[in-house]
Amino acid sequence: MTKISTVSLILLLVLYVILSFGLSYYYDDPHLANRMGASLSAIGALMIILQVQREVRFEAFNKGDEAAAQRGQFASSDRSLIENTRIRRATERHHQRMRIIVFIAIMVFVGEILHGWADFIFVKIVGGGHQL
Repeated sequence: MTKISTVSLILLLVLYVILSFGLSYYYDDPHLANRMGASLSAIGALMIILQVQREVRFEAFNKGDEAAAQRGQFASSDRSLIENTRIRRATERHHQRMRIIVFIAIMVFVGEILHGWADFIFVKIVGGGHQL
């Protein structure tokens, strides 16, 4: 998950929240936003499977890089370059890992806020004849 894809997913998350309130307004049903929040949390929970798959792949890549560095007969300057490359790749994978984890956590958090409070927020914002 790159930084650009992370920003894109956060933008989609914001649009999802706007859509949930928009549909609640359109159908005159404040509880629809609650349901959409619950759905968002469920999707976030399923995304943990994606994160686990990426973890397995990242670990395989890290082990492959380490094994390749250990197998070769390199001069000390080459070994240093290879080791630096291996460390850089492992660091990049770690950052990708953290972006996935943070995005999933934010997604589930927003989903649960919608699930628990969207109807209340909707009625306070829209006011009027809407009932909880």
